[in-house]
Amino acid sequence: MQKPLLTVVLIFIAFINVTGQNNDSIKDKTTVITLDCKIKTTTNPLYIIQIKDKRFVKLFEDEGSKEKVMGEIKPEWIGSVNVLRDPEGVEKYGSLAEDGVIVLSLKKDSWGKMTPELQYEFK
Repeated sequence: MQKPLLTVVLIFIAFINVTGQNNDSIKDKTTVITLDCKIKTTTNPLYIIQIKDKRFVKLFEDEGSKEKVMGEIKPEWIGSVNVLRDPEGVEKYGSLAEDGVIVLSLKKDSWGKMTPELQYEFK
């Protein structure tokens, strides 16, 4: 007797969730994905953006400066992303990498598409 009752309850819950998410007033069919994280972290990974033999190494102090730089990098420029965690990152990049390292390797043809200001950041 419990299985049919459980099935009815699950169908009812599924119906509520599906109908609760239906909104016909949305005209734009753009998909927006939002991740809402309830855990507050104080980590600040080291960002390394590299292209050819040039590197941009930055430990962003605030979210605004990170968004300014990352906003200039177009997704189609990215060749690969590599994340190094604590011991591996510290071994390779020193104490600045104790919160991890995010390495963005850009495609070679990206250099000519960058603004001079962004190119200036690479050494």
